[in-house]
Amino acid sequence: MFRVKLLDADGLCIGRYVMVRILDLDVDGVYISRCKTIFGNFRLRCFQEKILEYMNKYLEVVEGGVVGLTAPTGAGKSLTLLLGYKLFMERGMRGFGCIGLYPTNELLEDQYRSIGLLIEKSLGFRESAPGGWIGRIAKVYSGERDRIVLAKISGRILKELEDLDVFKGLSHLDILARISMEIDRLDPSYSVILATPDLFYYLALGIYGSPEMMAQYIQDIIEGREPRIRGLKDRLSRMGSVRFRLGSKPIVFFDEYHTWSLLDYLSSIALIKIFTDAGLLVVLSSATPLDDLEKHLKEYGIHVYGRVVEEGSGSGDIVRLPSKMIFYGYSRDDALKYGRGGLLNIYTVQKLTPIHVSMYGGGLFEYTRMADAQSLIVLDRISYTLETVEVVREKFGDLKIAVATGLIREGDLLGADVVVGNRAIELGIDNPRAIGGIVSAKTYSSLIQRIGRIGRREYGGLDKSMIHIMFTSSRLSLLEEELGGSTRISYHRLTTILKRIMPSEPSYTFIAETELGRAYTNLLIHLHRFMEGIVKSGGVPAKIPKPPQIDKRLKNILGRFGDRVYEVLSLRTSGIDVKYRFVDERGTKTYDLFTLLRNFEVRDAGVEDGEIILILDKNPVSNPHPLTSLLNEKYYYKRRYIDNGLFEHISERYLYYKRKLFYNPRTLEGMRKTLIGGVESRLVEALNQQPATIIIRPRKHRKTYELLTYTSTTIPVRKRGETIAYILLNKNSLLPYILEQSPN
Repeated sequence: MFRVKLLDADGLCIGRYVMVRILDLDVDGVYISRCKTIFGNFRLRCFQEKILEYMNKYLEVVEGGVVGLTAPTGAGKSLTLLLGYKLFMERGMRGFGCIGLYPTNELLEDQYRSIGLLIEKSLGFRESAPGGWIGRIAKVYSGERDRIVLAKISGRILKELEDLDVFKGLSHLDILARISMEIDRLDPSYSVILATPDLFYYLALGIYGSPEMMAQYIQDIIEGREPRIRGLKDRLSRMGSVRFRLGSKPIVFFDEYHTWSLLDYLSSIALIKIFTDAGLLVVLSSATPLDDLEKHLKEYGIHVYGRVVEEGSGSGDIVRLPSKMIFYGYSRDDALKYGRGGLLNIYTVQKLTPIHVSMYGGGLFEYTRMADAQSLIVLDRISYTLETVEVVREKFGDLKIAVATGLIREGDLLGADVVVGNRAIELGIDNPRAIGGIVSAKTYSSLIQRIGRIGRREYGGLDKSMIHIMFTSSRLSLLEEELGGSTRISYHRLTTILKRIMPSEPSYTFIAETELGRAYTNLLIHLHRFMEGIVKSGGVPAKIPKPPQIDKRLKNILGRFGDRVYEVLSLRTSGIDVKYRFVDERGTKTYDLFTLLRNFEVRDAGVEDGEIILILDKNPVSNPHPLTSLLNEKYYYKRRYIDNGLFEHISERYLYYKRKLFYNPRTLEGMRKTLIGGVESRLVEALNQQPATIIIRPRKHRKTYELLTYTSTTIPVRKRGETIAYILLNKNSLLPYILEQSPN
């Protein structure tokens, strides 16, 4: 420990001398061995060769199945997307390819760039951008004889495309059909389609038509009746074409699979079952072990080819440089002295990041700049991210700065001296220049991912990375106890210790073993099987496949959601996307409503083409729950015997007349204000269109619901400062019913 003087970004003293606890730790590098197989310009690493062996085995028998892949961040898991190129070309299978599925739009965008660079580096192909609108979402890479097409597709991308004049008035299915035809015209020898699960969701919805027809279709299937589908023949021709071109690649790669949780975990099992039943090979990639998954896959009759686990070794290719990791243990007293009072724990220590950068960033930035390398600063909240950016600009103005969040991308991410960002870096940014960093993280897996982005390989003569890790004083004490006085440690041992002392991401895989969880997964599988049968037959089959044994309670629950039931059965949890722009900026973008409200103040609002547009102040706010709801609690107690007194589905009438939404940004004056005129009614109208369930004073899993209020699917309900209920939206509206029958 040593004494420091607390200074703000301008060098002014903001408190008296306090004690700051610091632990220096030397961490050994991580190496991964290579094997004999040549791929393009280099020899494969041994775990990549094992993946290739499983692919060879698959192509010999063409039996759908799963391979689990666990390896450290930066080991080269993403090369899986290109390994099929080697096999297909050797077998003369031109025109085939691979699909990569990603949990977030931000990761999809980053991997679109990274995979392109990987094609150039590994195969020596040259990039060329196709002309016209297809150049927005696809690239062409050409070699001496072959051509690889790389494309990206998601619900958000489709929404952006539909604003173009060429797509005015077209449905998402029509746009997908145009995309598939354009990719065919590019004549790929091998294609890589990067997508979110929305791709398969939209392909499924394409057969239904309007929301009312979708709801009726689903209810008919659940009840075993013949579906009433209008205009089927016309849609089937487009549907079959799109599915053949985009949805039938032999290999499917799930990236960052450990991030699939809650109902998305059940959806992933359903997707895997659909893919493997269609004879595809599915590779599930994760930086952490996939506990319980194999058991759940086998329960649904999914063939598991095997697992590939790479922990690293003491020789081979270096994938992580030796590191100087400096752990800073902050206390509540420190936060008070810095003017950042209130609760301080591993979740909230990130609020000290701007001060930490002001105090300690200079030495780190100088270390990386002397080798023309880069520093990453990674935390969680967008508001703290932007505040940190301002500190770097004010105190280190001679540095080139870039910002990387899902909402804001500014500067040259690859060429900047300092990149400041949040989870968008954790799940995607791959920069060989990143040799230094400042990291704050709430959980073990997040911390490992963020550390893994720094010091992946030697750069500019530096053979050691330098990483500041922001801890609490109590967490630092746990680390010192585990180390027992050691100041040098292997990376593997460090990650083992961190797993013991850091909070873990909540694991909800047990919901796959509940009755409702199984019924939900089986229903998703059945719906897609039936849709596939219609497409392949060219019309409604004479005999409808018998539906699975669907829990009666699940039927009743789904019936409550009416015309929005299809959103409950979507393949990915999503919030409410709205259009927005910042003050004094032109053009609108689309993003999640709750994320916008959590981080920025609404200056104005309007309507464009019938959609809400929020005009935001770009200066961030820090209130974690700006959108809350106040309820007349007596109204609920009178009706709480419905569904054993636990739940009530929200109706439109209830939303309009029984609750009031409050938008509470924390302004500089500390004032709170309700939504500005006209915005509230539009938000309520938008919320009316979402499936929703309310749970009042939950008896179990309260921590889960509280964690969900930091996402885009849950609104906390307050009364006199106490959270008395939670409103869960869209797909997660089914979650309370499932959690209530699961263990504590």
